[in-house]
Amino acid sequence: MGSNVDKVEALRRVPEKDLAKELNTSAVQEFMPYIDGVVLKEDVRTMVGDPRNYDPKLKWLLAGSFHDDATAIAEEFSGRTVAMFTKLRARLCPASDFAIFDRLYGTPATDAEALTLSVKIINDGMIKYPLLAQSLAFLDMPGTQLSRYHFDRSIAKVDTILPTFGAFHGVDLAYNFGTDVVLDALTTEERAFVPKVQQVWIDFLSYDPEEAILVPKVSYALPSSYSELDKKEAIWFKKDCTMGRAEVETLTAEEEVFWRRSYAYVAIKAKEGYSTEYGFSMFKQME
Repeated sequence: MGSNVDKVEALRRVPEKDLAKELNTSAVQEFMPYIDGVVLKEDVRTMVGDPRNYDPKLKWLLAGSFHDDATAIAEEFSGRTVAMFTKLRARLCPASDFAIFDRLYGTPATDAEALTLSVKIINDGMIKYPLLAQSLAFLDMPGTQLSRYHFDRSIAKVDTILPTFGAFHGVDLAYNFGTDVVLDALTTEERAFVPKVQQVWIDFLSYDPEEAILVPKVSYALPSSYSELDKKEAIWFKKDCTMGRAEVETLTAEEEVFWRRSYAYVAIKAKEGYSTEYGFSMFKQME
């Protein structure tokens, strides 16, 4: 099938009208970055944890995740059947790591179980691990402050329409902006939660890191199994519309090791010219 360089050269020979026609008529598209040695010097899966890839002048980063990050995208990226789940496992790790994968995420007996397990896999592999790698990178950058949050609150009205979504990725926008149209859709409890959420972002945007009381500084980023640290430095937007503090990371040490190995494995496969056959993908060969 050729290398990535060969593919790019072949695409350059295709008339732009033909490319546009294909893009406009294809049901599923996914942009696969080309490692050109200039803008992208290496695979993004390995770049995310390297502090050299971030602006050294960046003063402060506030990053977070959601309790049910993957529910809204699970149908596209996951193994939503038992057969697809098996293919997903093969995309994420070599056969030598199958036992670790099975121990961490289980083996589904039904299609329903496959989708449920896949949501956890996507949460860990597409959201939590990159966030951990990025956090470690920022902690290695002198003069840059890192703050983290966990968002666990859903929207009651959405729950009645999409009961399996929960606190999905982006659900916080209703609370961050809280326009009149949005407020009409919220419960009394949720409307009272809006200014609490907004105040965190106001503090982040308005104050220096040392002055923002509502946005604590993160001093470590380690898997949750390092409980002896007993540090709760992440902002926690709770399910009951209250706020508190929580551990920065929710991945376990074994999960962190698995995904670090997985990212390295997929990056190697991409370098060999198999970027669409490994890692998370929306491409049809999953079916």
